[in-house]
Amino acid sequence: NPATCVIENQKVWTSGANNCTDTACQVDVLRLNGDTGVVEDTIPIGGLMGKNFISGMLGGIELELQLVRAHDRDLAHEAGDLIARLAKKKVPGEVKPEVTLSMIELNSSIQTSFKGVLSELEAQRAVVCEAAGMLNLGICGGGAHPFHDWSERRVYPAERFKAVTQRYGYLAKQFTVFGQHIHLGCASGDEAVYLVHMLTRYMPHFIALSAASPYY
Repeated sequence: NPATCVIENQKVWTSGANNCTDTACQVDVLRLNGDTGVVEDTIPIGGLMGKNFISGMLGGIELELQLVRAHDRDLAHEAGDLIARLAKKKVPGEVKPEVTLSMIELNSSIQTSFKGVLSELEAQRAVVCEAAGMLNLGICGGGAHPFHDWSERRVYPAERFKAVTQRYGYLAKQFTVFGQHIHLGCASGDEAVYLVHMLTRYMPHFIALSAASPYY
């Protein structure tokens, strides 16, 4: 309300899986009253892939993670030291640098089942957390860091990221955000086009859920 500077009639969108089996799953998208938390509307999205959602397809996951200092939980600048330490260990998949020294990226290998992806990510997590602990670092993820100062970020010294900095300037430091990318392979181009068309009708829901994500 521009007259009172008060946000009125707030709504919150969220979602959760429901009635999931190995082969099929339903997701319920919920609209909540922002003041009372009462569910005002439910939009069921059925016919989704189940627990073995990657079964029969090639898939992998990229996970971008924050490096935080143990004493104050602000972002650290130790990605280079952590990656150098991990290079001496046996780590499944890959651990890569990202655009700033305050983050790393975990890559799974190509998997054909959800269980395979989960097992590999858990093994990666164990090795990365152990190595980070030796550097007095914490590992976390999720959208964006709640209180870091983007101007304090340092770009990772790699040619790729130097090129990004030259092209985008100070905006490169503002790319310090943390997401998860899930890659699915399709048996043919026709299947890929079908999948894109099938998901397009849910785009408003995806946008609503993304906009309601904490700190993002």
